[in-house]
Amino acid sequence: MSPERAHRRARHEGKPLAEYRGRAGAAALAFSFGAAAAQGVAPPDLRDIADHELHPFATHEECFVLAQGDRIEYVFASTRPVRFGIHYRAGNADVAPVGRDAVAADAGLFTAVLAQDYCLRWEAGAEGAELRYRLRARRSTP
Repeated sequence: MSPERAHRRARHEGKPLAEYRGRAGAAALAFSFGAAAAQGVAPPDLRDIADHELHPFATHEECFVLAQGDRIEYVFASTRPVRFGIHYRAGNADVAPVGRDAVAADAGLFTAVLAQDYCLRWEAGAEGAELRYRLRARRSTP
């Protein structure tokens, strides 16, 4: 799946960071992704979504084409707990090296072991949720 096809733009409402609580917290949402972000440049591998509405039981994905050793930095917060995971397809199987149930916030660094299309996926529960996230693909150096 190409990143363009999988990438879905979200609506922006600009909620204050302080409205989001959890393990990653508002401070993690504000961490810097380097000079490009500081200069206001948004390269294709940087995705910063202020608010994305997840309807009850809906899913949302952001996908990246990664080479072996490439990394994805991620941080997110939601207004209600969601199921979060990072996955890729291997034939007919959906392989999920990262999976978390009922989390309202998380942050981390994922390193691709295989060259694949990797997708970060959020799934809302019965009440839905507002999702805020920042993702950045870091290419490995040869």
